[in-house]
Amino acid sequence: MSDPPKVDLNQPVKAPFFSGMSLQLSNAAAREWVTKRRELLRPWGEFFNTKRFRNPSSPQLGFRNALANIYHYQSNYTCIFIGLFIYCIVTSPVLLFALAAFLGACYIIHIKNAQGKILVLGREVTVAQQYVVAGAFSFLFFFFAGAGDVVFWILGVSFFIILLHAYFHDREVAADGFELEMEPV
Repeated sequence: MSDPPKVDLNQPVKAPFFSGMSLQLSNAAAREWVTKRRELLRPWGEFFNTKRFRNPSSPQLGFRNALANIYHYQSNYTCIFIGLFIYCIVTSPVLLFALAAFLGACYIIHIKNAQGKILVLGREVTVAQQYVVAGAFSFLFFFFAGAGDVVFWILGVSFFIILLHAYFHDREVAADGFELEMEPV
């Protein structure tokens, strides 16, 4: 049995069929954003600590908590949004099929253009025009798969969960108790 391959997360990921696209993981801005999200990710034990969920004494205190928590747990909230997005795609077979069809069309466009120029009725069809046609047909698949409903469901549920957590999660330690914080050795 061989060992799994070692992956260096600091190196850009190179996918052969995405090499011509403008957005890659080697993009400095995208890499910086992902790195910052990882650095600012708070411990999930702290995030889900049920002892810190309280009804604020006033709406002003609740809104102050919400603003502070949205800033403090921003990376955790991003992970929740991404998790809900993945959940929606995986649990909807029609949407998963539509997404696979769109990605398959993009892959075929890439392969065909690598072999040579595409001619339709004696005229060359540019890569951008091919992607527009693939996007137009995929839009119909996404429409019938209910992608619009999924997008608004994800936004609504994310907004509700994040605001509920941010409003009721009190980051301040109560004066009558203490919390044990462990430091790495």
